Amino acid sequence: MMKKIIACIFICYTINIFSQNFDECYFYTPQPDNLKNEKIIPEYFQGIYYSTRDSLLNIVLTPDSIYFNLAELYIFNRQELKNKGWTLSEEGISGFVQNRTIPALIKGDTVYTFLIQSQLFFRFNDSSVIKQYENILFINKKIANEKWTTCILKKESNRLILAYIDTDNPKEKKALAKIKPVKTLNNEYNMPVYIFNLGLSEYKQYLSLGGFSSETFFVIK
Repeated sequence: MMKKIIACIFICYTINIFSQNFDECYFYTPQPDNLKNEKIIPEYFQGIYYSTRDSLLNIVLTPDSIYFNLAELYIFNRQELKNKGWTLSEEGISGFVQNRTIPALIKGDTVYTFLIQSQLFFRFNDSSVIKQYENILFINKKIANEKWTTCILKKESNRLILAYIDTDNPKEKKALAKIKPVKTLNNEYNMPVYIFNLGLSEYKQYLSLGGFSSETFFVIK
């Protein structure tokens, strides 16, 4: 029977990276407010970085976009391939993907192969903005008018840290409590929605207090 193994961390990224609560908070403009928008991702950040938690996951930074790659592992037995009408050769499996032969590893009667799933994380447009301060990229996405979400990518030597706001973290709550929202609204459930707008100096303080507390680490191999 075929087995398909997918790292659940990839699904978590697509749901959580730009999901922030305080219990619900956003930013008034792309952050930090007093830095210019970048037109390309600086060469210093570009490259392929591999997750330290999941060897099947990587993040790729190009001049104009950021995306995740996840390798999906498929495991077959030889009889299953025959039953499906697929063929196995030294080049790999034919028939599994239309008009392509997929490389495979054969161990006895067991056949292993991978497919790469890519998901776009960021591409420059009016609703997706990057700002840079030294070794930090601020990734901003517009949710609605005067509502932006922000996460950061921080490069340290050969390591890239993806960090976003986690309001379940006590340090994050404490850091948020130190900054004053420019607006407070109510959502459809009559719960408060906080709108912040920070300059660079305020972000430095916010980071020093434990802001952007949810971190995932990637490295260049």
